[in-house]
Amino acid sequence: MVTPGEPYPATVFDPACGGGGLLIAAGTRGATELYGQDVVAGLAAQAAVRIALETPNAGVTVRVGDSMRADGFPGLMTEAVLCAPPYGDRDWGHEELAYDPRWMFTLPPKSEPELAWAQHCLSHTPQGGRVVMLMPPATAERAAGRRIRAELVRTGTLRAVIALPAGAAPPLHIGLHLWLLQRPYQQTTPAQHVLFVDTAAANARRTDKTATRRPTADWPALSSLVLGTWREYDLHPDAFDAIPGTAHAVPVVDLLDDAVDLTPARHVRATPAVAPPEELAATALAVRDRLRRAAAGLTALSGGQHWPPAGSTARDWRQATVADLLRGDALSLVRAPLMVHRAADASRDESDQVRTLTTQDVLNRRPASGPAERAGEEITIETGDVILPEILHHGASVARVATDADAGHLLGRQLYLLRPDPTRFDPWFLAGFLAAEDNLNAAANGTSIVRVDVRRLRLPLLPLSEQHRYAMAFRRLHTMRVAADLANRLADEAARVLSAGLTEGALLPPDTDT
Repeated sequence: MVTPGEPYPATVFDPACGGGGLLIAAGTRGATELYGQDVVAGLAAQAAVRIALETPNAGVTVRVGDSMRADGFPGLMTEAVLCAPPYGDRDWGHEELAYDPRWMFTLPPKSEPELAWAQHCLSHTPQGGRVVMLMPPATAERAAGRRIRAELVRTGTLRAVIALPAGAAPPLHIGLHLWLLQRPYQQTTPAQHVLFVDTAAANARRTDKTATRRPTADWPALSSLVLGTWREYDLHPDAFDAIPGTAHAVPVVDLLDDAVDLTPARHVRATPAVAPPEELAATALAVRDRLRRAAAGLTALSGGQHWPPAGSTARDWRQATVADLLRGDALSLVRAPLMVHRAADASRDESDQVRTLTTQDVLNRRPASGPAERAGEEITIETGDVILPEILHHGASVARVATDADAGHLLGRQLYLLRPDPTRFDPWFLAGFLAAEDNLNAAANGTSIVRVDVRRLRLPLLPLSEQHRYAMAFRRLHTMRVAADLANRLADEAARVLSAGLTEGALLPPDTDT
């Protein structure tokens, strides 16, 4: 658990550290700052002494307390988190923590404590920070956790699931899983594959020839297999060569089905049927045709009309802050309540069409995807609303103009919603200038987490007729970005289908003369 990753992280945290074994291993490996917490006072004291003795050159801080209910390190960000959380503990604080900001992928069901621990661990890492967890196998497939598993996969947070043989760790009669997670960089393309390794399939186990005959792990073979496979995948995730019956990098799109089953055996041992060559060739042709049409549309949007210079100098217009415009009733500003929870109404189910618009939905220009959250004061989105994330991601953001498709959905947390007076402001004009990089940076504050004070953002004061000209331009740029997103997805799909056809022997390389 402490070995993956180069260069080795300097800061490591274990929120369920027990006697400190994982932190000692991390300190021995090279970590210089070690943080731990455990709910049992005796274990925490033991861990503090053991870690200090075993890693004399590392700074050690161990605290007592329930990490879920009373986080002993609020605000701590470490490069890596190692954790073997308590399994099956339904008394983890589901009711008390319903509104906790750690739930970046929504509040876990009461029956999914391990997914609560996973989000707790991720909350203590910056972008790019890694988490390694020892998990029970049921977490990979229980129906109650499929929504959070889907988000872990969709966002590229889950990098690998490794099935260990029985006997590797207590409880010894169960083959546990290692989950490798990485908090994604907001402005980069999410990982397109998840690595699955099944060590049991590779016979990385032996039977202990004692009276108990309990299974134990063949550690040299196990370490070589797991670490070698992970390092190869981590270096070239999109060009990983599968190890038949043992390891396979599965495309994200293939995991996002109704079950979102992350059990390695399901993805490693199953041998997909090769499509007939003519069928695969027809599929590849259809995907390439869609790609050509998308590329042609993008080319048309990016060319065309000339965008003339404003003159020898840039335009200088009179401006007002959002705060000024709020006082003048030209705009109204609302935010979702901080304390919200998933609706418990038995009449509502997974087919409910009301969703919550999340920050990631806004940044990725996708439809509302979050579960409906109810607090009695939820904000319902209306057509023409302008929605802006509160937190800057790599110094940039995007303002979304709500369409008819967004209307009726709920506003998620960490989002501002500005509702303009249509007789005074065009929403596309408003969105274009609100999301300007210089405007955002001037109204931002903070260091590791940069927040925008929306009231300090500035807008030009132009007649509505002139606003419409700018609004049309901003809308065109939005359409261009959407077209580019579509072309990018289709290019990935076309490359995947053609590559699979070549490697499975169903397609031949094109004639080099044509």
